[in-house]
Amino acid sequence: MQNKEEKPFIGLPLEVQLEQCRGAAISFGKLCRAICESLGTKGVKMIRNVFLTDCEEFCKKVSYLKGSTPQEIGMTLVGLLVSWGAEVTILEDSKEKFTYKVYKCPLGFTPEDKRPCSGVKAFDYIFAKRMGIQFRLVHRRTKDANYCLNTLYEEERDGERQVQ
Repeated sequence: MQNKEEKPFIGLPLEVQLEQCRGAAISFGKLCRAICESLGTKGVKMIRNVFLTDCEEFCKKVSYLKGSTPQEIGMTLVGLLVSWGAEVTILEDSKEKFTYKVYKCPLGFTPEDKRPCSGVKAFDYIFAKRMGIQFRLVHRRTKDANYCLNTLYEEERDGERQVQ
């Protein structure tokens, strides 16, 4: 049993630590896929609930970001995705709007994995909402194109930013 004061990756190079995280992400993606195949809609709800719980914990840890610009929130999401092994390109980077393209899903999802992906994306939507901005996701998953286009933006009403 591990002592609470021990740290699991002490002494390992950062790249080795990241590879371990990436391997765990792929394994988790396979588990999500299997749950959806076995349980259908109920499985998607289970996955969504796991990611919502994870998101709530993450939001507590980064509560200092609440009210930040879409750019700052977007860079936080991109950092998470890259650390899990995603291939990401930033397309629009301004204070009002932040758009990025995810070419390689960090969980290994393919165009056929719409159900598990929809459960996992709950994290992004709730994270953006908790931080006071809007999130829009566009899937382009065909034989020729397999990517997600994500946009974070401020919702304005009467010239003022709305924080929810």
